[in-house]
Amino acid sequence: MYDVKEFLRRYAKFLSEINHTSVLLIEIDYEEVYVGRATPGADDLNDALTMASEHLASHREENKVLLSTLGRTRNAYRDSLKITLEAQYNRKHGHGKPGIEVRFLGIPSILLKKSQEGDKDYRARIDQLRRQLTNVAKEKFARKYENASKVLLKDYERRLSKFFDAARTTRWLHLEWGKTGKDLKHRVKF
Repeated sequence: MYDVKEFLRRYAKFLSEINHTSVLLIEIDYEEVYVGRATPGADDLNDALTMASEHLASHREENKVLLSTLGRTRNAYRDSLKITLEAQYNRKHGHGKPGIEVRFLGIPSILLKKSQEGDKDYRARIDQLRRQLTNVAKEKFARKYENASKVLLKDYERRLSKFFDAARTTRWLHLEWGKTGKDLKHRVKF
């Protein structure tokens, strides 16, 4: 429905609206066009779009775009989520897959390594947090961030619908803390 330039223009408007302007990566047909600084709060969306536009001007028939950004919710530091948004656009996409996919990853800030924290200190802090939380407290912890993620997903879906005509959307929410491998299950309760 959209060409590559139109997708980038519309998606950039969405990113600007939600103040998610720290670009990690733009890839066009598996070629890195822009690699960002990975600093939350950095505003390099315009620079990234300029690089992508220059690339598109010199190439024809681009099919796939991957645009990844980094941001944070505006809550107090302890309760905030560090968010990575990844949008994938495919002009030609077979087997019933969507032309545009947006993926959201939210990690509670309390689980992230602080800028001046050493590896051993970080591991010790996370181990202490894990030991302090009982199974009930872990469930409450997970539910709190799951609910925050659900609210953000609904808000992003509403905002995206202003910029893109979508016949159908599908939401998947994966959330587990302290589990690995075969124990991971996705939840789709909205």
